[in-house]
Amino acid sequence: MAIPDQTYQVTVHETQRLYYAVLFDIPDDGVDVDLFYTYATHIIGPDTPGVYLDRFTKSIKGYRTLQINDRDGNTRGYLVISNLLGYLVYEKPARERLIVQISDPNLTSAGLIRIS
Repeated sequence: MAIPDQTYQVTVHETQRLYYAVLFDIPDDGVDVDLFYTYATHIIGPDTPGVYLDRFTKSIKGYRTLQINDRDGNTRGYLVISNLLGYLVYEKPARERLIVQISDPNLTSAGLIRIS
């Protein structure tokens, strides 16, 4: 799946080099798409997808690109995520905001980075 080349609200999740995900929220569409906040969450702000997609193709290799839709099927954003991570999308409150929660084995249940 190709992500359209336009400006998005960008948020990054990263705990280790291969544990990487990028959320591209379509701005000004009436529904915010946010990453569930942890210590691994970095809000970038407005940006285009090029540099993030380059990182996936050059160094992550195992990843997937997902379209984030609301319950009516409207595209609200995109998630590019390492195959080492899981994810869950839910609405809160209903029809106003979509939350993407990343499942990362490097994080504790409190959202803190696990130190080995």
